[in-house]
Amino acid sequence: MTPAHRMRRRAVALVVVLGAAIVAGCATFGEDRIAVGLAGVALVDVSLLEQRLALTLRFQNRTDRAVAVDGLAYTLEINGQAFAKGVSSESFTIPRYGEVRVDVEAASDLPAVLRQVVELQRRLGTDDAAGRNGDARMSYRVHGRASVAGRPFGIAFDSVSELPSPRELGLPPR
Repeated sequence: MTPAHRMRRRAVALVVVLGAAIVAGCATFGEDRIAVGLAGVALVDVSLLEQRLALTLRFQNRTDRAVAVDGLAYTLEINGQAFAKGVSSESFTIPRYGEVRVDVEAASDLPAVLRQVVELQRRLGTDDAAGRNGDARMSYRVHGRASVAGRPFGIAFDSVSELPSPRELGLPPR
């Protein structure tokens, strides 16, 4: 291989890498300006193999331009483990400097529910140094991608928070 050929290959590789970096940068530019949070969860349907949940997602737009969304794919994790997944083809617009709540559904399976029940029992059965029942606080994460007009890769979102423990809700210890 001649030095000129090697130089040409390096130039092509550099162009490919820079092109990929530009595309990745466009796909993630400004995503921190759209915040997505979990505003509500309700059980819709229960069967032996599948549970359906109604989720309310809150989208906040921190920019001066409205954002048109025409589809979603999302996952709800509890305590670091996937719990429910869903998709929605609903279209909605997040107004400039505004927010919108969107009701969607997600499906969970029996193993995911059983994992969470076992984890909750483990946490409740653990005593702390003062002999009090363990903390049943549960963390959750909602993450996914919103399909947005004019953005070929859409907007990724990721929100992490905690649910209050039964003690914080004023429920009696078991």
